[in-house]
Amino acid sequence: HLDTQLGPVATVLIKSGTINKWDNIVCQESYGKVKILKNHIGKNIIKAWPSQPVLIVGLDKVVQGGDVLQVVSSPELARQKSVEYAEIIARNKAQSASGIELLMSKIKAWSLKQLKVIVKADTNGALEAMKWALVKLSTEETTVSVIHSGVWSITEGDIVMGQWSDAILIWFSVNVLPAAKSVLQSANIEYINSDIIYHVTERIEKIVTG
Repeated sequence: HLDTQLGPVATVLIKSGTINKWDNIVCQESYGKVKILKNHIGKNIIKAWPSQPVLIVGLDKVVQGGDVLQVVSSPELARQKSVEYAEIIARNKAQSASGIELLMSKIKAWSLKQLKVIVKADTNGALEAMKWALVKLSTEETTVSVIHSGVWSITEGDIVMGQWSDAILIWFSVNVLPAAKSVLQSANIEYINSDIIYHVTERIEKIVTG
């Protein structure tokens, strides 16, 4: 979170290795140096070990829940890793945009008869409402088809299925499991993530209508 006095603050659970005050750290697009290290009761410490939850001040940006933080050997390496991560994200976004354009061009050419979607939601009620709303968007030229659905977070299996079937992955009010995040970042798959059904259906409708 962003603290008005301390700036970006990260709560971290140490999975392996140790972390020390003044270590160089990187977490996705954020990097810096551990300026403040506190334990679970708010006491300042200089070192922490595996399984310990710690509060860290020193990153230059607020990070997301589930992101992986690493200790690296130098400030230069920390910055380099953050830049490389940002480039990967930008490249994936560009691929995603071109993928949507390809889908719409196929629909305009009447060569895409079925738009496949995979849907995950937090409750059965939300899942059924989403599926019903999506199928209703079918047109005479293109059918919206739900090839897989379920109640729970996004898994590696959901992402792989979407990639191999050329489906759009949709999730409503659920998260991506930590183990699946790296798969999603490297996969060339279209996805829509929203807590509002209307936002999802509006995007799918734009694709279906070209």
